Amino acid sequence: MCPTEPDILLFGLGNLSRLDFEKIASHMEACEKCFEKLKVQLGFEKNDEFLAHIKPLNEKFLAEIPDVSECLERAIALSGKGSAKYHLEKYKPLFSAPQQEGELGTFGKFRIIAEIGYGGMGMVFDALDTQALRRVAVKTLRPDLVGNLQLKDLFLQEARIASSLDNPGIIRVLEVDEIAHVPYFTMPLLQGESLEGFLENQVLPIPRKVFNHLAIQISAALAYLHSQKIVHRDIKPSNIWLEPAEHGYRVMLLDLGLARPVLDAGKSQIRLGTPEFSAPEQTEGKMVTDRADIYSLGKVFLGMLQNEFTGEISENTNSFKNLFDPLPGLIKRMTSPQPAARPSAEQILKELQTSRIRKKLLLVSLAVVVISLFVFSGFSALNQFLNPLREKSKTSQEPANTSSAKKATTAPGHERILHASKVYPGKTGYKSAIASNEYSFVSQNSPREIAISYQNPAFETNHVALDFDLHDLTLNSEGTLLAVMGIGGDLQIFSLPGAKSVFKSEKKIDFPNKIFWAGVASDTLLLASNFKIELLKPGINKKYDGAWEAFFPNLSLKTNSTKIEQVAPLENSDQVAGILQNSRSFAGNISTNKISFFVNHTSNPQSPICMTWKSGDYFSTVYGKIIYTNSFKDRQDLEFFEMPELAREILWLGTKQYLFLNNKIFLPEDLFLLQAGSGKKLLSFDVGRESILKLQKLKNQNEFAVICQSGNILIFKVHQQLLGQASNIK
Repeated sequence: MCPTEPDILLFGLGNLSRLDFEKIASHMEACEKCFEKLKVQLGFEKNDEFLAHIKPLNEKFLAEIPDVSECLERAIALSGKGSAKYHLEKYKPLFSAPQQEGELGTFGKFRIIAEIGYGGMGMVFDALDTQALRRVAVKTLRPDLVGNLQLKDLFLQEARIASSLDNPGIIRVLEVDEIAHVPYFTMPLLQGESLEGFLENQVLPIPRKVFNHLAIQISAALAYLHSQKIVHRDIKPSNIWLEPAEHGYRVMLLDLGLARPVLDAGKSQIRLGTPEFSAPEQTEGKMVTDRADIYSLGKVFLGMLQNEFTGEISENTNSFKNLFDPLPGLIKRMTSPQPAARPSAEQILKELQTSRIRKKLLLVSLAVVVISLFVFSGFSALNQFLNPLREKSKTSQEPANTSSAKKATTAPGHERILHASKVYPGKTGYKSAIASNEYSFVSQNSPREIAISYQNPAFETNHVALDFDLHDLTLNSEGTLLAVMGIGGDLQIFSLPGAKSVFKSEKKIDFPNKIFWAGVASDTLLLASNFKIELLKPGINKKYDGAWEAFFPNLSLKTNSTKIEQVAPLENSDQVAGILQNSRSFAGNISTNKISFFVNHTSNPQSPICMTWKSGDYFSTVYGKIIYTNSFKDRQDLEFFEMPELAREILWLGTKQYLFLNNKIFLPEDLFLLQAGSGKKLLSFDVGRESILKLQKLKNQNEFAVICQSGNILIFKVHQQLLGQASNIK
């Protein structure tokens, strides 16, 4: 049934106090008659700006309105922007009481942990499937829209389209069902970030090698989607997901909510998609084909290479210095106003792959030419060229003063390279941990088995069978306590050596992102979830009774949806620091519950990336390429300096040097030692083809561990003599 003309007018004006914005928007997708009524009532030309934002609203639309009424704010929220609180209000009657503090509630067999995202028709939640015992992303239709059979069918159509696709570049659907007549479907809970988030933390334009790595995968996923006769209709950076993989990133297309079969995609009269990326025919309500996705992808490519998603492609940027570069021409064709002039996704994929091959062939050809010149110039000229390099190599390749480490070598023109002194072998894809004193080492052999080895050869390796699938594990600094967390909320603590169980939770506990050992005696277990931190302390008899304490009760993060991004306990201390989602960092004491918040007061607008403790009173935080040192004692910014590159992780070694892990996509990883204050590279560490998960300071002076995705743990020792030699390298 069509809405009345007064309702259509209220919809167009955003005055939605007595009708549902999404119901009418969905109706107008299929009803040309009602859409024409709306254009007549509002005056199409005059109100074109508003109509362009109907679904979804432009990102900047809300900011441009000086005085936003609650009614319009609700309309904006219904279009996937603005505040999520209006959506959460709709779910309160649907959810039963949460099982743990901090959770949103219980939805059938799902424990709803947190909100991931929301749109006009529903929300996506981080949840635990208590039957399958796995964390998933649950997407549900809004409960108040369940009675609308048309919207319910549109919601299920997204699930049906996604479940029919089988490609690593498309997010897959695990389950489709209903709970209390509310349809839902589940997807894997992804690690990583969207392309939008990735670009925000990069110095743009991104390097061409990184662009090729991502663009080829995006094009391949879109080519597959089009081969299945599906048009996405909303290609943009926030709908492209980057999941860390062994050799860079695995790219996936998300959100098929607007996707339609080719025969149905062009029937929409409402201007679907995001205006910033939508093709002209899409914003004008004309016939939409797969070439609309190509236009959107061209805009995405433009932003990756020119630091802006709008405007025309410019061949004068740093990304297009090569006279023979075919990429500017490709993007121009992709963003042509004429759909027929745009290439297919398959053609784009072939051109990107061919361009990469051509570059390799060009390099090979240049190498052949150079070698030929040397040959024709005679061997004497070649020797004259090489002799200075030989002499330089002889003087720079001096052995490190250590019996256990391999020699530290120096490549011509580069910093000194240090090799691992020891390797603890693990198993690819499984967890591993090492105590700071190297007393014990733990590696996971299977989802439910771990092996515990000891430095003292008198102790035998303990193989421990668990009653649950392992989610995380951590050793205390002394190597005498091991905590293991299951994916279903199980927790168990073992004393070492001997692997005797000293605590096992009787009920499922809250799901932390990470577990850590903290405290002066390194016997307090710290659990960090999205919105809170809790502590499990031993009693007078050193036994754990399962009584959890709130860490910083005044740290009320749930009220403003500020998530905890990182937690860093100071070893053998009551001090704990961390990073919050709202661009702040904090530091506190678990004994006194004293806490201080730190905000970057400089002109650097970026959010904190990582942090490291320097001592009990000082810690350093990375914002972009700047390292700031803060005082926990008097809450002051003490010093800052610029790093040569973006960092993924840093570690203070206590000798006026930082260990620096580059924010690099491709292997091999770049791990350096930086001079505090100047940012000068002193040493480079050879980690081979390992993908690094974590850096850990060890108790032996100038020694640290590198925990790898392969399960291996590499040990490096930086000798003072080597540091002195390295500081003289220019």
